Amino acid sequence: MVLRKADKMDKISLIIVHKGDTQANIDMLTECYESAIYTTKADLEVIVVYDAAHTVPNLATTLIDKKVKQPKPFNYNASLNAGADVSTGNYLYFANSDLIFKEGALDELILMSKKHTLHSSSAICPVAHSYTKNKRGVMLSYNVGTHFTGWGFMLTRYAYNRIGKLKTNCPFYCADNETVEQLKAAGLRHGLVKSAEIEHLGQQTQKNLDSKTYFAYCVDSVKKFNKLYDQNIFNLNNK
Repeated sequence: MVLRKADKMDKISLIIVHKGDTQANIDMLTECYESAIYTTKADLEVIVVYDAAHTVPNLATTLIDKKVKQPKPFNYNASLNAGADVSTGNYLYFANSDLIFKEGALDELILMSKKHTLHSSSAICPVAHSYTKNKRGVMLSYNVGTHFTGWGFMLTRYAYNRIGKLKTNCPFYCADNETVEQLKAAGLRHGLVKSAEIEHLGQQTQKNLDSKTYFAYCVDSVKKFNKLYDQNIFNLNNK
């Protein structure tokens, strides 16, 4: 991929939610922000929203611009909002720590957002979108998991201000579904940018969750979304 440069007036705030309970997760975070830094020509601000119980000694690096403690109890969108509160970019990229940015991906998201008047955008993942052969253009869709990728997405500052922060009803699962509902309600366009590629390693930080925490973050979170939005994501019984 040819690295196309975003406008020098643009700035991206990369907001990463991080759980540093294992060395593997700490190493994964480092690979995440380094891959972003070294593959973009845009002005990039790295903000890590960390679990204070684990990661303070492990974030001593000049490559991280700002460090913010996660709110308690843990809530994914609340953590993203905490990072956004200290951000200065006119583009906000919200990320899991299990991402690897490919060459020019962040710049391409900005360029294609301008070209197609997108307020929100996602990149393709070589695993989740392995079926995508034509890596050109933009697909306008709000479909979660295929077109709106909850593991990493970009909002313009205008879009973030317009929706009034990310809603925090769902602690983890369906947090992305709730964000999509906000975009729809505000009439903001989302697109999957097929010329930008960001690899999602996939649910790495969930591996060490105990069953009670997993149930709260996942099953309970889905049930809450279904009740609030009169949907039946994952075919769970709402009653």
